[in-house]
Amino acid sequence: MKIGELATESRFEMEQSMNPQNFEVMVTPQMLNNFFPLFQKGVRVICNTQCTLENLLNEQFGIEPEYIKNRITTIFLNNRAIDAVGKTMVNAGDSLALSASMPGLVGATMRRGGYLAAMRGAMTYHQDEIVENKKNSWISLKLFNLLLPELSPGFLKQGILINGVELKRFLKQQDENGCPIKYVPVNAADVSVILEETSCCCENDFLFKVYLKG
Repeated sequence: MKIGELATESRFEMEQSMNPQNFEVMVTPQMLNNFFPLFQKGVRVICNTQCTLENLLNEQFGIEPEYIKNRITTIFLNNRAIDAVGKTMVNAGDSLALSASMPGLVGATMRRGGYLAAMRGAMTYHQDEIVENKKNSWISLKLFNLLLPELSPGFLKQGILINGVELKRFLKQQDENGCPIKYVPVNAADVSVILEETSCCCENDFLFKVYLKG
């Protein structure tokens, strides 16, 4: 599943407006699962907010409508289950979690538009206050189970916002776990040089873009 093709020009404008420092690397497909914990914890993605969830997923992220309908069966916005993507509004800083079908009674209950949705009670999302449309903002995005290998490559290619401390911690963690990621930087010969030259230890935001070889 590829994402992002529909929003290339508008995303470029958003990135230019927010002006984060770019940090671009290229890795092999075998290294993709090293990034899954970032998405399970939640990553910040650039977008325009105060739009419908359907607009965000389809028009901004470039996810096909059929995929949204048939594959993304469970959606949480601010820890509440979503049923109507075309009516739910997304605000700046919201937390969005996407998942394919989950097993068992809990999975059936949380499934979008499922027969057991009425059993959720307070777990169902209800629209609160809608803030003014905010361009060049971000939301926190989480991906789970089958959507991790299918959607994370597209979001990594678009870029995720991460501050220097978090980025350095992530890179260091790979070494400590005994499975260092053999990065091939796009614009430099060595990652350590990039970290040093861009002062990665600071709190400034970086737009971390990861491209898969092949």
